[in-house]
Amino acid sequence: VRQHVPGFENAYISETASALGVRESRRLRGVHTLTGEEACAGMDFPDTIARASCPVDIHGSQEGGKGTYHGLRQSYGIPYRCLIAEGFRNLLVAGRPISSDHAAHSSLRRMAPGFAIGEAAGIAAALAARDDGDVHAVSVPALQQALRNHGAILDPDPPAGA
Repeated sequence: VRQHVPGFENAYISETASALGVRESRRLRGVHTLTGEEACAGMDFPDTIARASCPVDIHGSQEGGKGTYHGLRQSYGIPYRCLIAEGFRNLLVAGRPISSDHAAHSSLRRMAPGFAIGEAAGIAAALAARDDGDVHAVSVPALQQALRNHGAILDPDPPAGA
């Protein structure tokens, strides 16, 4: 850069990260897989347990290696079904590895959605433990009410001008 970009003649690296960050790794195959189309459309779901509004941010895998980056017009719901492991009665997954496709993952992998998903998974696990441990049998309205009682934002963005 010092040799080829005007203004960078005296530039230098002052610090780098101590480790490489991994943006994407394995994900759960859940009861529902959140898609990039659902996220970009601002979908809401009857079993929404969190909302996200982070941009779609895919590095170098599309558009001839340039990647994809674009904001969203509105937030989207993250369904409880994305946390439930398909084929298991007592397994929930929270954070980055929830059931989502590549594009949806590029938005929901951020810290704020991760915190919200983790809170929902913890409350859902507690509700399941009160019964027989079956995460499929958790009352979604009870889960959503508990989340709202803790200040979670589950409802879609208000319409413009509201």
